[in-house]
Amino acid sequence: MWSQTFLILAVLAAAFLLVTRSRRIDLLIRIFLTAGLLTLVTGSLMAETNPDRSQFLIGWNQTVGISFILSALSMFIWHFKPTYTRHPYPFVYLPLLLIPIYGLISDMSVLSELLNQIFQGGAYLIAVLLYFTLHKSGVYKNYYLGALLLFLLGYFGYWHYPGAAESGWPVWRFFTGTGTILLAISFSGISTDS
Repeated sequence: MWSQTFLILAVLAAAFLLVTRSRRIDLLIRIFLTAGLLTLVTGSLMAETNPDRSQFLIGWNQTVGISFILSALSMFIWHFKPTYTRHPYPFVYLPLLLIPIYGLISDMSVLSELLNQIFQGGAYLIAVLLYFTLHKSGVYKNYYLGALLLFLLGYFGYWHYPGAAESGWPVWRFFTGTGTILLAISFSGISTDS
């Protein structure tokens, strides 16, 4: 399916842009964002190439990817807070606790899907709140805003459009892939240097 191929290529291109063009962002943030993106691509490939594969593995993969992305967003928050209001740095790794929690509820499909939807919605909400902090002005602010709008369309297209994942025209993949590329481009205008 071409939309799946587009999404995979877009995420790989975004991972490449994160590694090569976002040198002013802390290395650990880039590693976590890239690992999250690549983990999500792996899960996407797993779901596409072997649809009979256990939903447990696919859900687990999504949870790992979202956990890495939430940790990276938490690192952004830590870097942009004033020094006197920062929480201890190890707290940025708390979203990684979602991984073993998912293992506890993975056999309940409705609950695991709801939890995955909440994780993704939470990541989106944090990214929206970071919009006001990360970009003060400039063209990169517009890329970030465009990425947020495309992610919102992709999120609602996937979770709230009945049969979007199985339909012949899953437009949410186009929105998500394009949003991922725009987000990676906008990160080249961000600096976490103190």
